[in-house]
Amino acid sequence: MAMKLNKLEKTKRFARLGVTLDKSVYLREFDNYNQFAAAVEYGEPHDDDPVRVSRDTDRATFHTEPDFPTMMRKLRRGWPEALRRVDEMVMRTAEGIAFSETMGMEIVPNYIGQRLDWDRYNSGHPLMMIDQQERFVPDRVVKILFQVAAFCDVSIEQLWLRGAMVMGLVQALERVGISTQVDAIQSIDDHGDVEYHLFVPLKSAGHRMSPDRLAFAICNGDMLRRAVFAVEECESEALVKRFGFKQGGGYGRPTEAPREVCDHYDIYTSHAHRLRNADEVRREIRKHLEAQGVVLA
Repeated sequence: MAMKLNKLEKTKRFARLGVTLDKSVYLREFDNYNQFAAAVEYGEPHDDDPVRVSRDTDRATFHTEPDFPTMMRKLRRGWPEALRRVDEMVMRTAEGIAFSETMGMEIVPNYIGQRLDWDRYNSGHPLMMIDQQERFVPDRVVKILFQVAAFCDVSIEQLWLRGAMVMGLVQALERVGISTQVDAIQSIDDHGDVEYHLFVPLKSAGHRMSPDRLAFAICNGDMLRRAVFAVEECESEALVKRFGFKQGGGYGRPTEAPREVCDHYDIYTSHAHRLRNADEVRREIRKHLEAQGVVLA
């Protein structure tokens, strides 16, 4: 089921966030993770005979997964092994975190219940049988923008550590009753002043994306080097040529998300920030928790 991406024109409007930029950029926005996954799997290049880095099978130090089909299964179904590693890291990091005492609980009606709601019955409303449900109400929402871009010399272990920090932070924040919104962006330029940004919503506040799938999207280096690259290889011939979205082309130079976009978030992870080991990851998580007002022992 091949699909062609719509042709991009330069824009200043970041529609999903309602943000206007101070310069025109090429922007590939997805409405949700499943839409992104479909473009990764079914996108069709404009080149009749493309050499696609996303399909490479011979660079074990560059790719996390051995081949594209394996990556695609994990993108769709998740990466539980990564989640277990992050869980262990968070358990050590979260020792001493004070659980929220202000996380409220409200009672809401469930209109598929056992008790008759007389007001609804008298008004002829078809849903008239209710019971009560308890629902946790988070203290607040922390918005996180995860920068996916990375230079080619960044190892798959460094990509894992960067993602583990974000995944661990999400788990720790939600543990204390703070809901999170997580979006991913890949920001590059053409070694000049022309920029390209690819944006994927990962997790909405108050909703739970499958933790296994979120672990893949954040922690697996092939989120960039297979999945994002696969979309970029299907851009117009002009963009493929300008940014080098092909074997030997370089796939653009990593840059940062636009300032106007970063200002929309509480936490932004720069591509330039490299973590070297689990201790640095834990320190980074604690630093962000303290900045968000989480009490640590």
